Amino acid sequence: MKYYIYLNGEKFEVSKEIYNTYYKSREKERYFMKTKKKGKIKIEDEKVIFEKSREDSLERLIECNVQIADGFNVEDFVLMAMMIEKLNKALSMLTYEENYIIKKFIFMVKVDEI
Repeated sequence: MKYYIYLNGEKFEVSKEIYNTYYKSREKERYFMKTKKKGKIKIEDEKVIFEKSREDSLERLIECNVQIADGFNVEDFVLMAMMIEKLNKALSMLTYEENYIIKKFIFMVKVDEI
């Protein structure tokens, strides 16, 4: 059986392992977006408890007078997060051996030992 994933509108044939990993990570992301980004109401012992979301907006932080370190640039932070996301997607498409070599190189461990 052949397995495919779609990235940026392109169809790629992948192994079953990569296919399963890819779709599991997408489901985790959907779960996070659905449950973790929104506050929720719980009822315990006739008490109504509101649990805040685990994510906050910059606008709300500014309204609450939360101080953000000097030199913090939201645009740079977002760009870095996007680059890391692209890197992780690319790494997920590599074989185990290719991934191992890349990680060894990144963490400056001797590749000679491979």
